[in-house]
Amino acid sequence: AQDLDIAFVSNERFEEPASLSLRAAREACGNEPFLLLMADHVLSVPIIAGLLAASAVSEPSVSFVAADRATHGAEYTSEATKLGLAPGPAPQRVTSIGKLAESWTALDCGASLLAPAIWSAVDAVPEACELSIIFTEAARRGQLFAADVSGAFWHDIDTIDDLADAERLMATQSEA
Repeated sequence: AQDLDIAFVSNERFEEPASLSLRAAREACGNEPFLLLMADHVLSVPIIAGLLAASAVSEPSVSFVAADRATHGAEYTSEATKLGLAPGPAPQRVTSIGKLAESWTALDCGASLLAPAIWSAVDAVPEACELSIIFTEAARRGQLFAADVSGAFWHDIDTIDDLADAERLMATQSEA
């Protein structure tokens, strides 16, 4: 087992775009790679393990987003953040990211392992923007790759119905 340092950082402007929360964490993260996990996602251990494994064999300037290639219903994918990936062997470079991406091959599970190089992408975009804008800039620089975690359990919870679905799915997972 590996010890993890966990830091909680407050963002006084939490009602504004998510880039401000990432910016608020900058000092706490320093010059070390760090996990960025969406608070409204339920994530299983294999997702975090997949990110850590992918980063262990990569260049220090590369960041990873957990990517799921599994089939999900249109109702679920309509709200999900989609990933366009370059062809080739793993790890595949992310070519596009966003909820409105037209051409995509995987879904963003809501977990990323970010290298300190991400801060240059943060500095290059507007202060208050969605995380996908920052990730798009990192992808443009060739610094964002997909860690394939297809088959690992995760669920995005945006509504009461999503919460009920997650509870049902988690019960099924624990029975398996």
